[in-house]
Amino acid sequence: QRALQACVARNVELHDQAMSGFRSFVRAYAAHPAAVKYMLHVQRLHLGHVAQSFGLKEAPTLIGKGGSKKEAKRKAVERKSKEYETGVKRVKRGGREQEYETG
Repeated sequence: QRALQACVARNVELHDQAMSGFRSFVRAYAAHPAAVKYMLHVQRLHLGHVAQSFGLKEAPTLIGKGGSKKEAKRKAVERKSKEYETGVKRVKRGGREQEYETG
């Protein structure tokens, strides 16, 4: 198991394929018919163990989203610096975006 994880960690192409396989597996698991969902409940699935079976050291986060934690953090920092520069803060409330001066 450790040798597989080390190999996947070293090879970017293998890592990307493992991530893709992990996502596909979880999506397929969640898409089982209602008649068998009582046996194959996706919320009871241990994602860390599934990730290990694909040679990943930890379960990927943000499944189904187009970004990573690092990317989300970078965007948040950009947004905050823009708020600081312009003095205007944007807040979503009730589905509408509102602007407030941070003055």
